[in-house]
Amino acid sequence: MINAQWTLRLRFGSLLGQLATTLVVCFGMEIAIPLVPLLALIGVGTVSNLLYFLHLRQRQRRGAPVLPWLLPALMGLDVLHLTAMLYLTGGPMNPFSFMYLVLIALATVVLPPRATWALVGLSVAGSAVLFLWHRPLDLHGHGDSGASSMRIHLYGMWVASSVAAGFIVYFLLRIRRALAQREAELEAARSLAARRDKLAALATLAAGAAHELATPLATIAVAAK
Repeated sequence: MINAQWTLRLRFGSLLGQLATTLVVCFGMEIAIPLVPLLALIGVGTVSNLLYFLHLRQRQRRGAPVLPWLLPALMGLDVLHLTAMLYLTGGPMNPFSFMYLVLIALATVVLPPRATWALVGLSVAGSAVLFLWHRPLDLHGHGDSGASSMRIHLYGMWVASSVAAGFIVYFLLRIRRALAQREAELEAARSLAARRDKLAALATLAAGAAHELATPLATIAVAAK
């Protein structure tokens, strides 16, 4: 359940980042991008995450575990979602195209090996498709020169690397915190088991002593009578 909670928060954070980036590029940088299709894709991702949130709450009320196929399916949907976003915004020339690596890194932590390799294959296929088909960005309003395009690309790479670093650091810190908490719980459980073993040993010793004392005490009682 904890992996599911992390994934839920990261997906919401990713969707907010996509929305902010889309609005900044369209209205702040005044670069012509297909705004309506991009907002529609973000809306689809938001709806899927809300359904995921409702499903988690329902499973928590019942005390049931999350369905094992749900998390791999959601991460596969994230790969397709990223591919569609990149298709509309320059394909492999989009600085955010290396976000595939972030998804793969997260999948390595939260998914079983077979599902992780499947996600790797889907990411490789998606990035390969973008080399063949994508919608190029229109930079005519920014001089459409090689220097201007490179400058915008470098700015985008800086933003993309900052976002990716933030997601990865947040996720790994949460993992380290969870591992520390799990280690503390295991240590407490080991201490409790050790105390129980000592009490059991004392009880056994007391029972043995009582048995050893029972026979001479009985003899003394008979002799006294």
